[in-house]
Amino acid sequence: MFGKSLVLDKSAYTDYNNEMKTFYKEYCSKKLLSRDSFFSPLLTEHFEQALGIFYFLYNARDWDIMQTNICWARINLNPGMFVYAITQALQKRGDFYGLILPKIYEIMPQHFLNQETIYRAEKFDYASWSTAEMYKTKRDMKEIRKTNLHNHMSWQWWLKSKIGYDFFDTSDNNALSCKTKTAKNSALFTQAMEDIDYICLSTDYSRNNFFKQTERKLTYLIEDVDWNGYWYYLNMGLSIKEAMTPQNVSNFNEYWLWNLQQLVARYKLEKYAVGLTEVLNDPCSTHKMDYIPNMISKYGEKFEPMSCKLNEKVMQFIRNMQAYIERAISKESYDGRSVKTIDLHKKENVLNMLQEFFNINLKQMYDYWSSSFNIKPNLLLNYETMLRTPLFYYFAEILLSSYRSLITHYQPYDSHLFQLPGVKINNVNISALVTHFDLYNVDISNLLNEKHFYIMNQFQWKKSLQAKQQRLNHKPFTLLFNVTSDKPQAIVLRTFLTSTSRSYRDHSENIYQLDTFVTNVVVGVNIIQRKSIEFFGTTTDPTGYSELYQYTLIALDNKFVFPLNITTPDCAFPNRLILPQGSSDGVKMEMIFVATLFSPNDFRFGNNMNCNFADGILSFDNLPFGFPFDRNLDEFELLNRTNVLRKIKRLQFAREHLNKSPAFWRNVLFADEVKINLFGSNGRSYVWREVNSELKPQNLRATVKHGGGNVMVWACMSSNGVGNLVFIEESMNKNIYLKLLQESLIQSAMKLQIADDFRFYQDNDPKHKSALVQTWLIWQCPHIVQTPAQSPDLNVTENLWSVLKTNIRKHDIRNKFDLRNALQQEWSKISPDYTKKLVDSMPKRLHAVITNKRYPTKY
Repeated sequence: MFGKSLVLDKSAYTDYNNEMKTFYKEYCSKKLLSRDSFFSPLLTEHFEQALGIFYFLYNARDWDIMQTNICWARINLNPGMFVYAITQALQKRGDFYGLILPKIYEIMPQHFLNQETIYRAEKFDYASWSTAEMYKTKRDMKEIRKTNLHNHMSWQWWLKSKIGYDFFDTSDNNALSCKTKTAKNSALFTQAMEDIDYICLSTDYSRNNFFKQTERKLTYLIEDVDWNGYWYYLNMGLSIKEAMTPQNVSNFNEYWLWNLQQLVARYKLEKYAVGLTEVLNDPCSTHKMDYIPNMISKYGEKFEPMSCKLNEKVMQFIRNMQAYIERAISKESYDGRSVKTIDLHKKENVLNMLQEFFNINLKQMYDYWSSSFNIKPNLLLNYETMLRTPLFYYFAEILLSSYRSLITHYQPYDSHLFQLPGVKINNVNISALVTHFDLYNVDISNLLNEKHFYIMNQFQWKKSLQAKQQRLNHKPFTLLFNVTSDKPQAIVLRTFLTSTSRSYRDHSENIYQLDTFVTNVVVGVNIIQRKSIEFFGTTTDPTGYSELYQYTLIALDNKFVFPLNITTPDCAFPNRLILPQGSSDGVKMEMIFVATLFSPNDFRFGNNMNCNFADGILSFDNLPFGFPFDRNLDEFELLNRTNVLRKIKRLQFAREHLNKSPAFWRNVLFADEVKINLFGSNGRSYVWREVNSELKPQNLRATVKHGGGNVMVWACMSSNGVGNLVFIEESMNKNIYLKLLQESLIQSAMKLQIADDFRFYQDNDPKHKSALVQTWLIWQCPHIVQTPAQSPDLNVTENLWSVLKTNIRKHDIRNKFDLRNALQQEWSKISPDYTKKLVDSMPKRLHAVITNKRYPTKY
């Protein structure tokens, strides 16, 4: 009999770990969270117990063992803990890939809908309702609608939208017969669903419960079931990182912060669209915050009001955390839970710090109210409810601003990342952006009394209870790109949405990413169409709970092939919410389009849309999530991608460094790499000869097509002389370049006696500026000189290459071995006097840039 006992045979599991042992021990000693208690995965003791049952499911060797444990857990454990653990296990097990689960708001509608709807659903009696339906008299609904439009209560906001009153008369708690759309257009399925009674209960957002705040205008967004469900599912991947590599964990932390930024940007965009300020201030300092959640837990306990008086300690936790982060930024380190003094120069440490602060502080916020096993329901203690309060967005804004400051400081973007030579976005034709409210049914059959599902002691799902609600949506729209290219290639196109408000747009954290996709372009003009329904990372409406059951039932009876095209990814954002609500007169918005090069080698596979992060996160390139608006960014630097920008940067660099002291330049280590041909020309070759003797053999030099081969070298120098000369045997990439620096940079600095405080000077090659190289340089180099692009006349190493190429022609070079020997001999002959002369010329070079108004110089 299923559910009788938990499988305890260790051979039944791939790993019988300590978490499982501890869990069963606590179960036997009756220390587990009781079934009628409020569960929160943010509380340590709750989470650790959920982790134990998770492993009993995740580590099960086969379905029979897992099924036995699922049934046992369903009967014996706290429902919230059970749902949390089974959701995690089914999402993370590879053998359940593609499994369709009912949405969390269908399983636990108490955390998504107001208490009036929950009460009505739990008390609903089908027999009484069907009798009333049978005998109710016909009424003139048009007349009722006309009368009530002028006498509605303030919270019956749908009436202002002229929605039919017969759908939303909550005054007498009407339940109406209704039908829902089927996910599969099949006559057989439609016939099977004919026997199902669909009953709809009207439900509203918390308009009246936010009555003293302007935020009540936004409850249609922050209480939207898909908005809150998205955040819930995303954090399923965060809480238990089973089977994730350290690299995937770091990528996920970055991905999680980007999603948090997306939600905050989208929330602020909605505030802008309805005429509210976009600034997220302390809710208790700007106005009285008295949001009453109007929600109950599964066992009838009301959620705590979000008032300033009750949440003073909560706000103090937030302010303390903000101060702690600011101290960490100033010290460039922080004290971790297990390791003291963690350096923030490493990007993953920045991500871990903010992730740690977010979760630890949420866990600590309400521990002061009571012991963790008697804690009261609160919006901030569950992922699926925390987006309902403005306090969350204020809290998130603190974290995000800290992250952006840190990552911009340690890894700023260079302007070359915004340039894609040969590709130009000429124009983007955008069809009309129209938003509207439509009616949607949320399946809440799980709230029905079990008596409705048993007929003559046999389980039959013949009734489906739906919560009918208005929700934000948009009409389909299309982007038509006009792009020119000088060659066939693949590119990545990113689309962002922001407002036209200067105060809003000047902050890149307020820019919301709509879409990213890869497309191939040909030489000339390319017209590329992108439909809104295709936007990457978004999803459509899922199939309802009742429909899923009926699909399964008739498929088991071999009457119907179960459709495989109805899976909707849980961790994809609802497509209908990508646009903010407009107005009848329209709200001005602005779109930003960014094109970058696509390389198949940079494509990263991932199953993150289905909340399984073990295989990584799907990404089209190796650029950070949200590029380029994941960092603080100057709008001019992004939008002016012409040569003018580079010239201005040259001029700025020259002015900033013109008056640097000789001691500054003496500690600069200049580096560069160059290709030197075996035969042919690295430049022009000259010979003394008599007039009309140019064709004599002694005046001719044999040539080989393409130079007959070449060698690639890297070298560095300072005022004290030359450093290492390194021959590069492989095709240069960021990994090879990093290895080169690791082996030669510090060694050269020591050789030149400047290792204690040298400044590293290199050009802006993408390999040099890669995050991999930049992270290593942050740790190893005291200072890095941020050089302007396309300025070889400001890198004195270029002069060494010219001398070297000239001098090696004195040697008899027949092959690469001879060429290497000649280069080594001539490199060793370069004197410190010559390098000092080159370095001392830097002020003159900078003055020449200024004199020539940033244009090239004689150097």
